[in-house]
Amino acid sequence: MIPTEDNYVDWVLAGMRDYFRSINYRVRTYSIGQVKERQCPIDRVVAVGNKIVGLQFKRPLSDHQPWKYQLTQHQHADLKTARWAFYCLPDFADIRYQEVALYHCRFAPADDSMNSHGSAGRYFRWGAFADALISCKEGLLLKEGRTVESVLTHMTENPRAAFLSLNREAEEAYIVSPHQQISNYENEFQ
Repeated sequence: MIPTEDNYVDWVLAGMRDYFRSINYRVRTYSIGQVKERQCPIDRVVAVGNKIVGLQFKRPLSDHQPWKYQLTQHQHADLKTARWAFYCLPDFADIRYQEVALYHCRFAPADDSMNSHGSAGRYFRWGAFADALISCKEGLLLKEGRTVESVLTHMTENPRAAFLSLNREAEEAYIVSPHQQISNYENEFQ
C-alpha cells in the first residue's frame, strides 16, 4: 500500500524540523490549505531562519521503481514561474521508512526536465537541498525587517497574485491587491 500524500508531508516535515533544529536553525511550516492551493500551488511553505521555500508534495503512483508521479498541468505551469517552489517526490512506499523519509525524497524544480510521467530529470537529494537553502542558492531570502508572517499574510489574502509575483531572480516582489493597486516590495526580498 502506498502511503497517503498527508503521510509523506508529515514524515518529511518532521525530518526537516529535526535536521535544521539540530544545527540551530529555527524552522516553521505553514499550510496554504486545499482551497487556496488551487490558486497557490504549494502544499507547505517552510521557513528556515529568514528563508522560505514552497513544497508541492506528490506521492508515487506505484510502490516500486521507476518512480512516477501524477502532475496537475495548471499547477505545474504555476510552479514553473516560482524559483522558490519545489516538488517533494518521495521515492519509497514502505511505511517503515517514515523516520528517514527526508532522505528518500527528491526535491525537484518545476522545470522542463520534468517529463509527462512526473519523473524528475533534475533534482536535489536532502543534503544538497539543505545546503542550497542555507547558502541562499535556493529559496527566497527575506531582507532584514521583513518577516515570513508578512509574506504569508499577503499570500493568503491573494494567493495567486502573491505566488506569481515573488521573483528572487529580479530581487523584487509585487503584491497585487483586489483593487488592482500594486505594492512594490523591491529590495525587501533577495
